[in-house]
Amino acid sequence: AVLETARSSLVFIVDNSLQRMFLLDGVDGNIVSQLKLPQRVVGGPATFIDQSSQRILLAFANGRIEVRDETGAVLRSGDAGSAVTTAPLFVKGSHAPLVMVGTKNGLTALNADDLRPLGRVAIKDDAPRGTLVAEDLNADGVAEVLMVTQHGRVVAVNAADGQILWNADVGSEADGMTFADVNGDGVIDVVVATSQVFALALSGRDGSIVWRDSEDPGLVANHATSLAPRSIVALSLGKAALLVSGDTSRTGLRAVELPNGSVPAKH
Repeated sequence: AVLETARSSLVFIVDNSLQRMFLLDGVDGNIVSQLKLPQRVVGGPATFIDQSSQRILLAFANGRIEVRDETGAVLRSGDAGSAVTTAPLFVKGSHAPLVMVGTKNGLTALNADDLRPLGRVAIKDDAPRGTLVAEDLNADGVAEVLMVTQHGRVVAVNAADGQILWNADVGSEADGMTFADVNGDGVIDVVVATSQVFALALSGRDGSIVWRDSEDPGLVANHATSLAPRSIVALSLGKAALLVSGDTSRTGLRAVELPNGSVPAKH
């Protein structure tokens, strides 16, 4: 995670094997300081703005959540109430800022101001994993939190009330996630890379599949699957919209043009 200060930038790196967090100078890469951590961190540090100051969010495997300042000092802490399975995510809620984190018991929301648990979205016989993402799919000013689960589902949750909007089974392990209006209906769709398909697009309205890459499945079967997750990004190139990601065999980089009229989400 990178934190910008008034004088420079700092890079926060967690080494779970040493149970330490290193603060590096963003210009020259020198170690500014290192801090002993109380537990294994899940997913790495996240950054957010707290009353005009940049902060670091850490989620520990045992459920502890911490907010730290630019020196790494703990400002406040809380407990998600269950073992953590994802990195934390800061979300600007409609009433108060939220910290969202995946746990073995579901998606947990905490008040960002005091890290008090507010509620949990349970997922029957499943749990979030990987990275949580916030995106306002229908442009109503309220973010949806998107998560992938251990059993290969993609779930969209309304951040304001915790209601599950839709739940889609993508049939295999989902990796990266990006966003674009693929079918031109004015709602942002969720584009995911999976272990078996280069990319497929889920409707932001109901999670139904609106587009799937036509890559030959046999090409995937002929290669050993790496455990490393794939990142995926949607971008504009002239009048076209492209998806760029590592291919499913993890042997190279691939770009695919989305259907005509597709528009990548703007951030």
